Amino acid sequence: MESARKRQKFRPVQLITMLVMVVAGVLLSVSALNPGSEPRTRAGDLQASVLDQVQSVKKAEKHNAKLRKEVDSLIQNQENSKTQVTVNETLLSASKPVRGPGVVVQLTDAPVAEDASNPDIYVVHQQDVEAVMNALWSGRAEAMTVQGARVTLNSKIRCVGNVIYVDGEVFSPPYEIAAIGDPKSLQEALKQDDTLEIYQQYVKRYGLGYLEEVSDTLNFPAGTKQPTYMVASTLENS
Repeated sequence: MESARKRQKFRPVQLITMLVMVVAGVLLSVSALNPGSEPRTRAGDLQASVLDQVQSVKKAEKHNAKLRKEVDSLIQNQENSKTQVTVNETLLSASKPVRGPGVVVQLTDAPVAEDASNPDIYVVHQQDVEAVMNALWSGRAEAMTVQGARVTLNSKIRCVGNVIYVDGEVFSPPYEIAAIGDPKSLQEALKQDDTLEIYQQYVKRYGLGYLEEVSDTLNFPAGTKQPTYMVASTLENS
C-alpha cells in the first residue's frame, strides 16, 4: 500500500516533466525553423537591392546619353564655327592670285520640252549655284571662282531668268564654279549636300546638266572686288 501511495505521489511530477520536455521540443522546433527563414529574408533583400541598382544604372545610362547628345551638338557647332572662320579668312585673302588642285562644277539648263507646263524646272536657279558654293566651302575650299571671277566678301551673285549676274557681269549657262582645295574633301561635301541631292534628281528626271571634274592645277586671279570697311561713329544729340 505504501509503495502504491508513493507511485501516486510522484505521478504529477512525472507529468510536469513530460510537459516540460514537450514544450522544450516545440521551442527547439521553432528555433530550428527560424535560422532557415533568415537566409530567405536576406535573399529577398538582396534581390530588391539588385533591382534598385539596375534602375539606377538605367537612369545613369539615360543621363549619359543626353550628355553625349549635348557634347556632339557642341562639337558640331564648333566645327561649323571653324568652317565659317576659315571661309571668312579665305575671302579676306582673295587679294592675291592662288594656284593649286581642286574641283570644277558645271551646271547647265535642260532642253525644255514642248509641252512643258512649268519651264522653271528645266532651268538652273540661284539656289543651285549657291548650293554648290556652300558645299565647296564646307569641304574646306581655300579659294573659289564663279564664271572665272574670284569670290570675295563683296562678291554679288544673282540669277535672273536664265542668266546669272556675277559682280554686275551677265553670264549665260553653263555656269562654272571652281574651288581650290583637297579634291576628295570637296567631292565628298558635294555628295553630302541635301540641296544638290535634290538637284541630282532633276538631272535624272528632266535632263539638267551637272558635270564635276577634278583638276590637278587651277589658277585663280586676285579678286577685283575687295572688302570695304565702314567706321562706326556716335550720333550727336540734336
